[in-house]
Amino acid sequence: MFNPTFTENADQSLRLEIEALGPVQPLSTQKVSPFKSRLNQNGQAPPLLEDKNSEGFVIIGKGAHVVAEIRNCTKMEVDGYLEGTVSAGEVIVRVGGGLRGHVQSERAEVHGTIEGQVQVKDHLDIRSTGVASGEFSYGKLSVASGGKLAGKILNHEQQSEQDAPLQRAGLGA
Repeated sequence: MFNPTFTENADQSLRLEIEALGPVQPLSTQKVSPFKSRLNQNGQAPPLLEDKNSEGFVIIGKGAHVVAEIRNCTKMEVDGYLEGTVSAGEVIVRVGGGLRGHVQSERAEVHGTIEGQVQVKDHLDIRSTGVASGEFSYGKLSVASGGKLAGKILNHEQQSEQDAPLQRAGLGA
């Protein structure tokens, strides 16, 4: 562990540097939003980007607990815990990580725990340490030996067949 010890000369030198800076002026008490500059003239957020090659990359670090709505994300990795709504090109839930909520993605790789309503257009890949429960729709599915999958599980063809009566009745999306 780094434990600095100051000599009397170093301590005196630091004290002189601080005194040379002069008196400290308090900051304004006005609250400033870091997002204000991104708002348009009407005070609204700009429309979401449609470019799937954007550089949006989100990491929920180990030990972090986040409740959020994440949209327009190219890649998202969850090492901590995320509860909310996610729309991303690729979602990776790492060992020890957890994701609960509504997820829409092109690809998902689960090493940790995922729970909720999950729609994966291309490949849902549950690894040997992965645990998935809830309602899933997918293009392709792989579950490694040791991986767990429970709940309502439909490939996109089955999902389309199930939604067809609702769409004919004008109730579907």
